[in-house]
Amino acid sequence: MRRLSRSLFQKTLPRPNPDSSGFTLLELLVVLAIVGLLTAVITISSNSARVQARDAKRKADVTSVAGALEIYFSEKRVYPDVTATTATNSWDALKTALYPTYLSQWPTDATGVDGTFGSGFFYQVNSVDQPTPGSPAKTVYVLDSTLEGNEEPTNAQIDCINPNLVTYFLSGTVNCSNKTHYRVSTR
Repeated sequence: MRRLSRSLFQKTLPRPNPDSSGFTLLELLVVLAIVGLLTAVITISSNSARVQARDAKRKADVTSVAGALEIYFSEKRVYPDVTATTATNSWDALKTALYPTYLSQWPTDATGVDGTFGSGFFYQVNSVDQPTPGSPAKTVYVLDSTLEGNEEPTNAQIDCINPNLVTYFLSGTVNCSNKTHYRVSTR
C-alpha cells in the first residue's frame, strides 16, 4: 500500500515535446495581462475623447442659438427677456422665444440640467434691473455652457458672478466655481 500511494504522488505531468506547437500556461498568462493592459488604456483614452466630443457639441449648440438670437434681435431690436415668462429656467424660456421660428432644432445638454448656471446651458440678457454700462436694456446677452473638460481660459476678464458688470457679458472660455464655461455674447 505504501508503494502504491507513493507512486500516485510522484507521478508528474509529461514534459512537452519540444517539437509540439502548443503554448505554456505562463505564455498564455502574459498574453492575457498584455491584452488587459491595452484594454484599460483604450477605455481611458476613449472616455476623454467622448468628453471632448460632448464639449465640442455644446460649443456648436451655443453658437447656433447665438445665431438665432441675432435673427430675433434684427426683427425686434431687443433680445428675449426670459424673466417675464413662466418657464422654470432661462433655457426653457429662451426655447419658448426662439423655437421653432428662429431655430429648427433645439439643443439639449447631454449630461446637465439646462437653465441653471453651472449645469448645462444658461441664458441671461441685461435688463432694466441690471443695466449694463453703455447698453440699453435687453440689448446684450450671454449664453453659457458648462463644459466637462478642463480647457485653458481664453478670456481672463470675464466675470461669472455679477451681471451688473460689463465683463459679465463677454465671450470666451472661463473657469468659474472650479468648472470650465464656454460663453458667447454680443460683446
